[in-house]
Amino acid sequence: MQAFKSLAFAAFALTSTSAFAADPLPDAIAAAGESVVLSVHAEGAQVYECKAGTDGKLAWAFREPIATLLSD
Repeated sequence: MQAFKSLAFAAFALTSTSAFAADPLPDAIAAAGESVVLSVHAEGAQVYECKAGTDGKLAWAFREPIATLLSD
């Protein structure tokens, strides 16, 4: 399951290239030769938990992303 989550995140990251942006990326940060390999819609959330830190104080800590990728 963890491998699937990593793959899903990688697929999502690939779809967030400049090809989908309203404005093109500046040359300084654009990836040369990029091409779209997958286009999906994602719905999800980043899950946080309230945990005691090393100092004993409560703080929000990232737990996991949850996402569903939907293909047309």
